[in-house]
Amino acid sequence: MGLLAVATLAARPAAACPGDCGMDGSVTVDEIVTALAIAIGNQPVTACAAADRDEDGEVRVDELVAAIDAALRGCAAAFTEVSQAAGVDFGGLPATSAAAGDYDGDGWIDLIVVDRRTRGSLYRNRGDGTFVDATDAAGLELPELGAVGPAWGDIDNDGDLDLYLTANGEDERRFYLFVNDGDGGFREEGIERGAAVATEFEHRGMSVTFGDYDRDGYLDIHTTEWSGSLAGLEGAESHARLLRNRGAEQPGYFDDVTVAAGVVLDADPFGSSELVVPLSFASRFVDLDDDGWPDLAVTSDFGTSRLFWNQGDGTFLDGTEAAGVGTDENGMGSAIGDFDSDGRLDWFVTSIFETDPRCLSSPFVCGWGTTGNRLYRNLGGRRFEDATDAAGVRNGFWGWGAAFFDFDNDRDLDLIMTNGTLDEAPANSPFRTDPMRLWENRNGVMEEVSERAGTTSTAAGKGLLVFDYDRDGDLDVYIGNDDAPP
Repeated sequence: MGLLAVATLAARPAAACPGDCGMDGSVTVDEIVTALAIAIGNQPVTACAAADRDEDGEVRVDELVAAIDAALRGCAAAFTEVSQAAGVDFGGLPATSAAAGDYDGDGWIDLIVVDRRTRGSLYRNRGDGTFVDATDAAGLELPELGAVGPAWGDIDNDGDLDLYLTANGEDERRFYLFVNDGDGGFREEGIERGAAVATEFEHRGMSVTFGDYDRDGYLDIHTTEWSGSLAGLEGAESHARLLRNRGAEQPGYFDDVTVAAGVVLDADPFGSSELVVPLSFASRFVDLDDDGWPDLAVTSDFGTSRLFWNQGDGTFLDGTEAAGVGTDENGMGSAIGDFDSDGRLDWFVTSIFETDPRCLSSPFVCGWGTTGNRLYRNLGGRRFEDATDAAGVRNGFWGWGAAFFDFDNDRDLDLIMTNGTLDEAPANSPFRTDPMRLWENRNGVMEEVSERAGTTSTAAGKGLLVFDYDRDGDLDVYIGNDDAPP
C-alpha cells in the first residue's frame, strides 16, 4: 500500500546522533568518555552538546546509553524501506489505508490494507520480519471495491480484535463490521449489529475511530465522510455518525446517537443552511480537558474542523471557537500527543501550505486554503493556543496522515506526516512530488530531519500509522500511497 519504513536505533542522522561531539556521523570511545565526564560533572555540557539530547544542561544515564548505542551501531539513516521484503506489497498496487492490530492474539502486530479501487488484504505477521496474506484463510470477505478507513477494536469485549471498514464509491450504500470469531476468522455483521450506517444514498466514507465516550466499558464508533454528492439531495444526511455500543445489555450492537449526542457534521461551509455537505476526514476520541471523559476531535475540510467537549451525560458541546481551534483551512490529517511535555495533550492538524502567487490573492481562489498545518498547544481549561510557527511545523505541503511518536527514543514526541495529491490542476504540480515531513522534537521546537532520517518518499501519501512490527523496541512507520506500490 505504500512504504513500510523500519526504524533501527542503529540508524540515526549524523547531525542528530547522540554523543557525536564532532558532528561527523560517528561516535568514538573518546566521545563516550567526554559524555561520561559531563554526566559526573567533570566537564561542561558545551564539551559535547550532542550528548545532551534534550538540551536541559546535563547528561543523564539514558542519554549515555543512547550515545553508547550509537557508537556500537552507527549513525546512519533512521529508517529503511522494507515493504517488499516484508511481504506487504499489495500485489504491486497502490493503496491508501491501513490499520495495525494483533487480530490472532499471537503477540505480533498484523496489518489490514485496503483501497477503494480494489479488494484489500489482511497480512498476518509471521514474527520473523515478514507477513503473509491471510485474507482467505481468515474468511475475511472484503468488498471487491470501495473499502477505506479500517480500524481494529474489540467491540464485544470477548478479548479479540474486530474490524470496521468505511466505504467510498458511487455504488456504496453502507459500511462494514467484521466480527472476530476468536479462532482467526471473521464474519461480516454490520447490518444486524446496527453498525453499517446503511442508507439509500452514496457513501463516501473516510476514517473510523473507536472509543468509550460514555465510559460504560464498551467501545463506541465514530465514522467520517467527505462528499459533495449529497448536496441538494432530499432526505440526505451525512454518513459521519456516532454509534453507541449497547454495552452489557447487548455487547457489540449499536445505536446511532449522532443527533441526540450533538455531533452532527452536515453543515455547508459555504453558507447554505439547507445543503448537506459532509467534509470530515479524521476523528479521535480523546480526553483533552482532563475531566476523565473522552472528547471528540474531528479534522474537516474548508474550515469545518470541530472539537466537541464530552459533557459526561451522553452529549457533547461544540467548543471549537471558544477553545481557539478549528482555524485550519483544509483539515485532513490529525495527531494527538503531548509534544511539549507539560502533561496536557496537544492537537496537530495537517492542511495545505501554498506558495503559488496565483493562489494567494484571496482566500480559496484556487479551491483550497494556503496557510498550512496547525499545532494547537493545550493550555488547560478547554483552551488552546496556536503554536504552529513557534514549533516550526506549518509547511507540510499538501498534508494528509500524521502521527506523534518518539522515533529516536529520547523520551519526547517527534512528528511525522505524509502528503501529496493526484489533482491535475496546474497550481497543484508542486504538490505531486511533495517529500514527507519528519520533525525531531528539540525541547518543543521541531527540527525537520526527513532527508537525514531516510523518510523522503515523494509519492502521493494518504494514510500513515506507527507501530513496532518487528518488536525490536523502536517504532516503524507505514505509509499508504494513492499512486505508488510499496
